[in-house]
Amino acid sequence: AVPLLPLLPAHRLDSVPPERLRSAAFNRAPVGNGPFRLVEQRAGDRWIFAANDAFPDGLGGRPRLDRLVWRTV
Repeated sequence: AVPLLPLLPAHRLDSVPPERLRSAAFNRAPVGNGPFRLVEQRAGDRWIFAANDAFPDGLGGRPRLDRLVWRTV
């Protein structure tokens, strides 16, 4: 079972062998459009996100938190 099935863009990853996906350059520069944006990633330790000031008001607007830290335990 795959709890979170990632969507991978073929136009960026067709040439990357499956065994090299984790180390591919694409994997080190994530793209997103949610209420937070990734500002720092420390492999095996944490991801640090900052509020996305441009998040549309119609979708809830800017988050109330300025920063979110996701720690790996």
